[in-house]
Amino acid sequence: MAKKSSQLAHELFDIYSANFHIHASKYKDLVACPLCFERFSRSAIDSGELTVEHIIPEKIGGRLTTLSCKKCNNHHGSALDSHLVRRFQAEDKLLGKGNKPLRGKIYVGDGEFTADIRILRGADRDLMINTTSLPQSSDPKLKKLADDRIGDDLINIMRGRSVKIKFELGFIELASQVAALRSSYLMMFYYFGYGYIKHKALEQVRFQIWNPELNTKVLKGIQILDTTSPDKNGVSIITNPIAMQCFFVTLNFSTELDRYWGVALPGLDSSGYTLYEGLNFSGKDARVEIETCPRHEKFLVDPEYARIAEHFWNESINKKRTPN
Repeated sequence: MAKKSSQLAHELFDIYSANFHIHASKYKDLVACPLCFERFSRSAIDSGELTVEHIIPEKIGGRLTTLSCKKCNNHHGSALDSHLVRRFQAEDKLLGKGNKPLRGKIYVGDGEFTADIRILRGADRDLMINTTSLPQSSDPKLKKLADDRIGDDLINIMRGRSVKIKFELGFIELASQVAALRSSYLMMFYYFGYGYIKHKALEQVRFQIWNPELNTKVLKGIQILDTTSPDKNGVSIITNPIAMQCFFVTLNFSTELDRYWGVALPGLDSSGYTLYEGLNFSGKDARVEIETCPRHEKFLVDPEYARIAEHFWNESINKKRTPN
């Protein structure tokens, strides 16, 4: 496995070092981490300083890969990606999917106890719960009282006055959103290399990624999509309405369920700096028009395609700005 990973890292290095040289001609046989922009030579692969990065975390269906430095990979894996993974795992359990229980506290009157709580879906598709793996220190009388009052109906439990349940979901909502933003940023790097991420409009995106405790306007660009979305992982351009013109990255997260999120990222003109000022995905009456961007390795390694992201942007947007 280590040999296979090393081979992949060298193949990715060939691609991104060529792309880096196209956009920064004084640097040859080097790559820059797309997140911190520290430069690395090929030897950094063997030293472990440069690593293969899953654009979407592998635990939630990620298969596409790129390169990033070990520091960014490890730091963001812990601070961001772990929360996205735990979010979807918790959502699975809350929907009665999977075999693992959720840890939570059950409050009965003035008493409380910790339990592993399993949410089940019955034959009539109603949600039910049962409690398992109670700590040995739990009061048996309290447990029986809870069981008697809980019954089978989760909805009644949540509405009841005498019995309450508080789940320990294990993730931070804001960090999970920033992790999705980071995945979309890396997807753009996978498509267009340094020709896109070096644009100054992306500074606001990187600021949010490096400051996940802050809730900036950039997170307005994240939308949970209909699960029937035909696009899994890809890049498009929203061309209409004009106020929403942007690059739009579709991400497919897969656990027990398939989920689709979309993330708006700045375009390559002056509108990119103000994208998030008035961005609003809640307008149901808006007619949204989207053009899909292709992805090809030649876009990264051939100098002829050095400005391919800008080309796609201008071609798509000019159609909407030029009168017929």
